[in-house]
Amino acid sequence: MSFTAPADEGGGKVGRYQLKYSDKPIVDYPKFLEMFAKNADSTVTNWWMSANVNDEPVPEAPGTKQSFTVTGTPSNARSFAVVSYDDSFSRSGISNLAMVGK
Repeated sequence: MSFTAPADEGGGKVGRYQLKYSDKPIVDYPKFLEMFAKNADSTVTNWWMSANVNDEPVPEAPGTKQSFTVTGTPSNARSFAVVSYDDSFSRSGISNLAMVGK
């Protein structure tokens, strides 16, 4: 995976990343509820139900290109997303999805 290190909007420092994967597109809870109401929730995975990737990279300075090789995931892992946490433990929204193998 490659991405640009984010800046913290509140002036703090990004302290860590959380990277997750799933066999279906990863969505936030409001989108999951929307899909549930349409009886289409089986086509997506809620962020909190997605599996965690181990050993995420340490955040670098904002704007820095970062890359990370994901290993040890099942062969059906197709969707990857990341959130960042700042030094006050505030969580960002879900990143753009990286989809592989499609």
